[in-house]
Amino acid sequence: MTYSDREISIPNGILISIEGPEKTGKTWLPLATLPGPIAYINCDRDNTRLLRALRKKGQKILTSDEPHLFVPMPTDDILRQPDRDVLAQVAARALKPWKAFKTDYLTALQDPKVRCVVADSGTKAYMNCRLGRFGKLLEVAPVLYSKTNFEFANLLQIAHESDKVVVWINRIGDEYARGTDSKGREVSNKTGGSKTLGYKEFNYEMDTIIRTDVNGEGEFSAEIYREGVGRPDVRGLRFEGEELTMPHILSKLTGTKIERWQS
Repeated sequence: MTYSDREISIPNGILISIEGPEKTGKTWLPLATLPGPIAYINCDRDNTRLLRALRKKGQKILTSDEPHLFVPMPTDDILRQPDRDVLAQVAARALKPWKAFKTDYLTALQDPKVRCVVADSGTKAYMNCRLGRFGKLLEVAPVLYSKTNFEFANLLQIAHESDKVVVWINRIGDEYARGTDSKGREVSNKTGGSKTLGYKEFNYEMDTIIRTDVNGEGEFSAEIYREGVGRPDVRGLRFEGEELTMPHILSKLTGTKIERWQS
């Protein structure tokens, strides 16, 4: 192997997680303000109304023939069957949308017409991955997770190698820490913090983590919560009002002109 100190080119692609509480603009921010064409792969809540509104405003958002890849709930007939049969049928119902999600995502990364990819959400996608493989989310032996974790991590690694702006939307939940109560029993207590829900290594794979929020007056904001692009000076930077756009965020993250990230 030969080593050198030659100049390293700045990649066009960047991998971002946008996370935050419900109804804080996680989906709106990338879909409304990223430069198009945007490929949107959705396995979370149905956002048809948002898509229609943004398309009417001229935003170029592309979806597949199945724009909402949700897992149908098991019917009463399925639930009345023996547990083993229930798990098999739940897995079968989850595996189809999970495979469709992967196919749409990988196709978007390879499509030269697509500039940005938005995957909504990482939390639900990982849940569908586990359901598709195990038929359940709880009481799964840790050793079995190696396959699903590798499968999911591979999607993130492939995004790193693309020339796209790839945004994964994620939910957050309360963070817990183990402790003991007054009787010495082990309990879980809220720490007051929050964590990303889903694949536990998710944020390690991200170039940047953006957190969204909304105040009591209904004013939205976003903050660069974590960064891994060599720009510690922008950590904690908040975007509000007219600067609450992905081009503003990307410009600060990369130290490049905002025009590079506009349509």
